[in-house]
Amino acid sequence: TFMPDKESILDIRAKDNFGNLYDIEMQASLKETYPSRIIFYSAKLYTEQISKGDEYYNLRSVISLSFIDDILFKDYPKYFNRFLLRNDDNSVILSDKLIFYIFELPKFKLEHSNLSNDMEKWLYLIKHSSELDITDLPVNLKEDNIFMEAVSELDYMSKNAVERLEYEKRMKYLSDIATIRAEGIHEGFRLGEKRGEERGEKRGIKLGRKQGIKLGEKRGKIEAARNMLYKGFDTNIISDITGLSREEIERLK
Repeated sequence: TFMPDKESILDIRAKDNFGNLYDIEMQASLKETYPSRIIFYSAKLYTEQISKGDEYYNLRSVISLSFIDDILFKDYPKYFNRFLLRNDDNSVILSDKLIFYIFELPKFKLEHSNLSNDMEKWLYLIKHSSELDITDLPVNLKEDNIFMEAVSELDYMSKNAVERLEYEKRMKYLSDIATIRAEGIHEGFRLGEKRGEERGEKRGIKLGRKQGIKLGEKRGKIEAARNMLYKGFDTNIISDITGLSREEIERLK
């Protein structure tokens, strides 16, 4: 929920594996000041990333996602709009560090049988969440566990106190297991990095740490882009999230 004044309280604040930040908002109705508000929140997330003396190089993209159960652009039929910082004739992008996605749910008319990619499935789930039954989901939503998990979370919101307690215990257990696994992966990476440095020193190889990190990040972005292409994500969205250029993504197809 939001305070009625200018205090910036976000619905959801998130970070992905590449360090990009997300301001995710869901609105039942709009005010004329809504565009100004999402620009303010995104700018705040952007400037909070570094302190005085830090390098601007460390700044990551801030991506604003607005899911609106109302109409913002009355004379424009598309339900999905993406905004970047561009020049007047849209030929040059100043920066991709601030990106705004706005989804107007009333304009989204697809039936479940016509959903062709993950974005459409998520929009369908968000728009029809109150109508979905976890025991009778459309087949194309059952195919991916992430949608089953999302509907399970929605179902949780309607459970009684005893059922919620059992559910929370289960979620805590799964979270603990995930944390242990993540720590194990991190430790394995650290040990591997240390051994690699030792071997490199023995062979007389001097590979800068920054260069190694950049190479690893690049490979990770390419693998993420391949996976998102496989799932049907739009090239622009993949570029925004991974930082890869459209040309680099096209070459992965």
